[in-house]
Amino acid sequence: MSGWTATIRPSTSYTNALKKRGIIDYGYSATSMSDYEDHFLPLELGDASNVPKDLWPEPHAGDQNASSKDSVENAVKKAVCGARPR
Repeated sequence: MSGWTATIRPSTSYTNALKKRGIIDYGYSATSMSDYEDHFLPLELGDASNVPKDLWPEPHAGDQNASSKDSVENAVKKAVCGARPR
């Protein structure tokens, strides 16, 4: 359902605090919040949107980045949502 994640997405004041902590914990050199996304699993596939262990800083830069992870997430979402009961 389009738009559903907006109804469960936690506030940025909540996720930014966790993202900031994660940037430090992972030892990333870039410290700008805008350099990262923050969900380990996509919300549309059942991420526990307010559980700290499901939030981590995904960098936009580098070889294995948020964009490359998004392509995997989209393929999984398509497979899950396109599945037909047997």
